Amino acid sequence: MVRVPVPARLDARHAPGRHPGSGPNPRAGADHAASLAGYGAHSAVDRILVHRREGPRCRDRAPRCRIAGHPLRRRDDRSRRHTPGGAAMTARSRGTAEDVDLLEGLWRRWARAGRDAPASVWERPGLGVWSVKELYAHVSRGATTTLDLTGRATDGAPGIPDGAGYFGLLMAKGVRPDEGVAELAKEWAARNSVTSLAEAFDSAAVPVLEAARRRPDRLLPTIAGTMRTLDYLVTRVVEATVHLLDFDAVVADAPTPPEEALTRTAVVLADLVAPDDFIRSATGRGPAVFPVLR
Repeated sequence: MVRVPVPARLDARHAPGRHPGSGPNPRAGADHAASLAGYGAHSAVDRILVHRREGPRCRDRAPRCRIAGHPLRRRDDRSRRHTPGGAAMTARSRGTAEDVDLLEGLWRRWARAGRDAPASVWERPGLGVWSVKELYAHVSRGATTTLDLTGRATDGAPGIPDGAGYFGLLMAKGVRPDEGVAELAKEWAARNSVTSLAEAFDSAAVPVLEAARRRPDRLLPTIAGTMRTLDYLVTRVVEATVHLLDFDAVVADAPTPPEEALTRTAVVLADLVAPDDFIRSATGRGPAVFPVLR
């Protein structure tokens, strides 16, 4: 049997290079912390390994068994739940400079899609109650809205910690494409030509992306609450990626999202679900958690 090494706790109370209550651990310390950075300090892998090592000792002191502040709960403790966009997943769904680059590439693809698609496709069914043009208008309007929010940026502490938190709050408020958002897209499509909708991506890209690179921590007043510019751009990456898949499904030879955007979107969507519930649902053990976003 291959024994899986167990990482040291990411806790300042324990010296680097040692497991609590054990001998030296060659995998711990700076090298180990760096290896975890790619997964986020609160990944499901970390939680499982720490549960495996500390589970028996945590039964009577669950509130004190934490990974960087995330409580480890007993199997029967249903009061400790993962909160979408909460502290448990902030590291993974927070925006970075790479998200700015991703959004730039995605908006370029959307602009090209509008210029290259034949006139015959725009009135076809697109997504749900939307035609192809209305689907396109929805994403284009998102770029225009981002430009408007950038012009109203302020300083201070964000009310929403990350991209997953934004979507979690919208779902809690009942904001869904088949309700008010759908009507706005229809109105926007009726008021604008395809050419102007495509140009909106180019018009928004330069000032929005420049502002995000220059002052990434400025707060934007979104419909869900205030959040850092970089974190809001994460939500635009998700929207642009998901809907580009929708567009590609109904328009032949349309641009497709790059692999990096697909991976980024998958991470944010996964952060909308408690890791243990996600694993159980993905492996057919329940509860059913999909869809996590509509």
